[in-house]
Amino acid sequence: MRDPLLAGILSFLLPGVGQIYNGRVLIGITLTRKIIQCAVISQIEKIFQNDPSVRMLRIEKLRMKLHPKQGARDVLHSLNW
Repeated sequence: MRDPLLAGILSFLLPGVGQIYNGRVLIGITLTRKIIQCAVISQIEKIFQNDPSVRMLRIEKLRMKLHPKQGARDVLHSLNW
């Protein structure tokens, strides 16, 4: 094992890099990839949460659950579309 303090600092900055530093390359790459994937997915979700068209689709879906016999055209009319 190399310098544990440096490995800890590297892992703090980006999880998995400390593992790569210690020679456990496959585990380090896997951890780093998973952390990056989670960050990207959370940013994509944040973008779509603020998109008004997605918000309208969620409202329409909820209204269709509450009033299943009401057609999509009636739902859009009730939303003033």
